[in-house]
Amino acid sequence: MTTQDLISLGLQEKEAELYMACIEHGPSKAKDIAKYTSLNRGTTYDLARSLMKKGLLSTTQKRNITHFVAMTPNKYIRQLDAETEAARALMPAIEALLKTGSYRPTIKFFEGSEGIKQVYEETLNCTGKEIVCMVSVQEILDAVGADFLNYYTKKRVRRHIHLRCLKDPSGEVDEYIAGYSSGTDALALREAYLGPEVIDIAGNFMIFDDTVALMSTKRENFGVLLHSHEFAVMFRHIFNSLWLSCVPTD
Repeated sequence: MTTQDLISLGLQEKEAELYMACIEHGPSKAKDIAKYTSLNRGTTYDLARSLMKKGLLSTTQKRNITHFVAMTPNKYIRQLDAETEAARALMPAIEALLKTGSYRPTIKFFEGSEGIKQVYEETLNCTGKEIVCMVSVQEILDAVGADFLNYYTKKRVRRHIHLRCLKDPSGEVDEYIAGYSSGTDALALREAYLGPEVIDIAGNFMIFDDTVALMSTKRENFGVLLHSHEFAVMFRHIFNSLWLSCVPTD
């Protein structure tokens, strides 16, 4: 994959160079990106802000210093209102490049309803083909809307990704609104259980591969991706313990 390929998707040449640098070098400070690309630091910040608006970059903090992190282009493609054949062809190459660097635990923060939706989109890049989650359906319905949840479920099914889900009993809503009826679980590649009454779930958390995804309620309105093998293992153990103690929903 080259910068010219990215330009063909609508990026400016300097945007493509910056994005490519972040893919190749991993989370990077502005001064390092400037060195990789021969851009000045002022231009680097301007281009980084532009790419963040397009959903192609995020930030993480290391020792109180901002590092820019390359994201998969899901949100950008959605903003273009089409997943073109060219974009789909580039996805495996981008994901492969993102995985070539040495392993680094990272935290990525996303603001607003669109940020929460982007966290959902990132879960669809899981390679293990299973996502486990604990969710208040009502809270997430309020945060992103029924249309997006239905869109997400259809896209997950197309990618053959299974979902195991524990639902907050106090967050249940009309099944026809939420699309979470037991009658559709098999078609949706979903196995849903009611969580224990003592657990109060706000929003949603999902675990896939070595990543924990957190989506807040509409009140706090943010999402987080925590890429850490140790935390993913810990949260998955907690989930599985609760899962084994629950009964299927009717």
